[in-house]
Amino acid sequence: MPIALITYYKEVSVKKLLVLTVMLIPLFVFAEVETIGYFGILSEPLSDAMKTALDLEYGVIITRVYEDTPAEKAGFENGDVIYEIDGERVENIETLKEVIADRPNKKVTIKFLRSGEQTKEAVTLGEKEKEVFMFKMEIPDMDDIKEALEMGKAEFKEQLENIEREIEILKQEIEEIKRQMQEQ
Repeated sequence: MPIALITYYKEVSVKKLLVLTVMLIPLFVFAEVETIGYFGILSEPLSDAMKTALDLEYGVIITRVYEDTPAEKAGFENGDVIYEIDGERVENIETLKEVIADRPNKKVTIKFLRSGEQTKEAVTLGEKEKEVFMFKMEIPDMDDIKEALEMGKAEFKEQLENIEREIEILKQEIEEIKRQMQEQ
């Protein structure tokens, strides 16, 4: 491969890396850590044949119980079929995840089938941290738009200057974050 072509690919890769870095910085700046509930299982949806055999309309089957988790401590086993948590129907895996995530460190009652027998167990869920990215943006309503239109040229110019100052402050903060990231 000619040297000029290799140099071109290196330049393109560096540019792509730079663009990717600039795009990811806001994600790290706006990321928040949220605590969610944790049970400690791997599960699968019930097939139609399983639903018929178990005489259930909904539920999920446990395919793995992880060690040192609330599920293991409560005695859950592979093959248990969870169909309700705290009175909420567990229609599918997404429902199971949502119900558990909403209850970190809470005691819940889980109804399940084991070897065809209905049973229930009180379990205190654990917790884990999950990073979430939130962008908050206010969309102006008609009153805000009318106010902006009625605003005099001087007021508008003043607000524009305020926004420009805020942008400069943000640029400085981003530069500081970049500097700190380079030091690490």
